[in-house]
Amino acid sequence: MAHASLTTRIEQEVAAQAGAYVAVEEANGVITLSGLVDSVEERQAVADITARLAPDKRIDNNLEVETILPTSVDDFNAGEPTASNLPDSVAEIAEAGQNIDPDFADESLETTGIEDFT
Repeated sequence: MAHASLTTRIEQEVAAQAGAYVAVEEANGVITLSGLVDSVEERQAVADITARLAPDKRIDNNLEVETILPTSVDDFNAGEPTASNLPDSVAEIAEAGQNIDPDFADESLETTGIEDFT
């Protein structure tokens, strides 16, 4: 019966202090936390509350941080360059004080070691 009251007390304290609703189970001296939380900070807060309430128990923190995906194309593309704000030429890039790093496509075929086998 002590196990049920400890897990219930942890669940209640976590809900009251962290605003998280998680599953708490205890078996063989191990407390297992499971469920979804909103952030890494909330996950840590749940673990800290559990450790304070059960200092002599091992805690397996299986809480997962919920990933929130963009709800619209505008949210998804926020901050990404668009075709309307990309430079039109190398000169515009240079005027902006930026450099272009060469890649393999900037080299002639002679320097790449590629030979014509025809």
